[in-house]
Amino acid sequence: MKSALKKSVVSTSISLILASGMAAFAAHAADDVKLKATKTNVAFSDFTPTEYSTKGKPNIIVLTMDDLGYGQLPFDKGSFDPKTMENRDVVDTYKIGIDKAIEAAQKSTPTLLSLMDEGVRFTNGYVAHGVSGPPAPQ
Repeated sequence: MKSALKKSVVSTSISLILASGMAAFAAHAADDVKLKATKTNVAFSDFTPTEYSTKGKPNIIVLTMDDLGYGQLPFDKGSFDPKTMENRDVVDTYKIGIDKAIEAAQKSTPTLLSLMDEGVRFTNGYVAHGVSGPPAPQ
């Protein structure tokens, strides 16, 4: 009984967090676009986290991130090459010295680095959702 209650509380908490974060966006989007149910948002509407893993099956952690500057994550050892980093176009917000960026990225997120070294990486992501896109000019 406690397990079912705990699972329900976690599921409700995640739903509330996601809903509160999307409320402002949804209100703005409703003015511009008719909101439709898509396979993605219908599939995740019934998402229920589980408290166990089954032996022999992989644990899957999916991390999606946006608006990261160079050197902010230890994604790929090759991305720490100073020559490669000097040739990148970088937004002024993220411009710092290359040596500092490399050092910060190598020291930060050691757990994430461990997960990436031991796991599978998907390096290209494509948006197939009608709500995603560049922001409208203000």
